[in-house]
Amino acid sequence: MRPRTTWWSRARYKHRTLSPWPDRAVARRRFRPVLTLLRGLRRVRGTRLDVFGLQHMRRIERDLIAEYRESINTALALLNEENLTEVRRLAELPDAVRGYGGVKLAAIVRYQAEQARILGELRESAGPVPTEAGQDR
Repeated sequence: MRPRTTWWSRARYKHRTLSPWPDRAVARRRFRPVLTLLRGLRRVRGTRLDVFGLQHMRRIERDLIAEYRESINTALALLNEENLTEVRRLAELPDAVRGYGGVKLAAIVRYQAEQARILGELRESAGPVPTEAGQDR
């Protein structure tokens, strides 16, 4: 006796073929060249051929990283128990720089003003910076 075929067994098969990616292997083959190209372009990052790195905002972001490192090194040289909270506020300042375009530029202006104010307070509270032994400058 032959098994009886019901409508729900046929419907279940049809529903499986209506998935968002009916044939995932075809999708992988379709996108593999694009992903391979992107992987190869990693070597271009940071060079003169980096099209996205030449944008104005990216240059500002790279300059901000160097400026932040310099300010942290200065703050660490002036660090003592009294100004620990100011140094911590200085270290947390980059968290406020967010957004895109004009919003980010406005946040950068606020960041630089606050950074200059905190560094000024640190220099005033620390007094003269002691020089290392053996340096005559």
